[in-house]
Amino acid sequence: MSLLTHSFVSSKADSADTSKVRKTNWNDDHVFGGGNSGSLLVRDASVATYGANWVQSVATGKILASAGAGTLPAWSATPQLTGLGLGAAALSNAGLFATHATGPSAILRSGSVAESNSQSPLVITRGADGTVATTFIDAFGGINTVAAIRLLGNAANMGTVAADGTFSPVSTAGNGLSTMLDVYSDTTLGAVIRSSATGGAYALQVLDHNGSFAFSIEEDGALLWGAAGAGGTATHAAMDARLARIAADTLAVQRGANATNFRIYGNTAFLQLSCDTVNAQIGGSGINNVSFGKLLNWTIAAGGGLKPETHNTYDIGVSASSQAPRNIFVGSSLVTKTKAGTPTDSDVTNAADGMSILDTSAGKIWYRTGGAWKFATLS
Repeated sequence: MSLLTHSFVSSKADSADTSKVRKTNWNDDHVFGGGNSGSLLVRDASVATYGANWVQSVATGKILASAGAGTLPAWSATPQLTGLGLGAAALSNAGLFATHATGPSAILRSGSVAESNSQSPLVITRGADGTVATTFIDAFGGINTVAAIRLLGNAANMGTVAADGTFSPVSTAGNGLSTMLDVYSDTTLGAVIRSSATGGAYALQVLDHNGSFAFSIEEDGALLWGAAGAGGTATHAAMDARLARIAADTLAVQRGANATNFRIYGNTAFLQLSCDTVNAQIGGSGINNVSFGKLLNWTIAAGGGLKPETHNTYDIGVSASSQAPRNIFVGSSLVTKTKAGTPTDSDVTNAADGMSILDTSAGKIWYRTGGAWKFATLS
């Protein structure tokens, strides 16, 4: 194979005089002088004699980068590229592979000003058929073929990139946690997730290490939880706990017509609010009292009794003519106030007709009527 010859090929027969340039000599390959194995021959107008020069080979890991028109190219370990396209995978399962011993593996940056849609530092698109065929090996050794991007890092990898490309780590309050994806922002929004226009889509899905659906943020903002750890079999449709906004200023634990429960724990004891299609319940386990009211005035004791938090302080109802209970039914007995002697209005709070007091010394039961106390003798 001829490497470099004259463009004109001589057909004249060789003469017997070997001191002259013959056809064989003229048509023979040229011999390159200088350079080493791997050196590149380039046009160099500054070399008047030859008009060319060698770019010597260097250690592995560098790229021959253009220095501009009229300037010789040079090897660089950190070339500045205006674009990079890969026609074939650099690795058997990756289009682009980057690694660095001490710093970030790769920094992608579009400009020194705030990014716009046309300046996004990283854009990833899928194929025309809507599929993504990216393969990676996860932390548990499993092969995954359904993810478009996988980002690995730890707290030290979070940071900002200056206009000159300098990376500056950002303090993460010393949490030191290894993470799969870190998002940091010095603008109003740290991250935005927009769901698909397809009906029934959800904005964020969390799977446990078994692959079971553990948590979801639905398109309408509802939060769903599922039975994590179910051997990787729990699906999105099987998620059975839901917290959602159902009206202005209203959050609800609701999942269709299913009965739902809400628990508040203190160690192992808990208060539970339950509701099915016709009944609502307040209960719990391991608790002695359930208190309610503006100042926790009333308590439902462990035995079921209703009692005021402070003795002889609170009423049931307001008056006989306003906000009064209609009837009081008791299954055992009604215990009333007692006094040894004749009662007066000072013996009660907010004296009103209809009050009764048992006189234990005279065997009388006193009733207040017409603003005065009148009795009936017991026999």
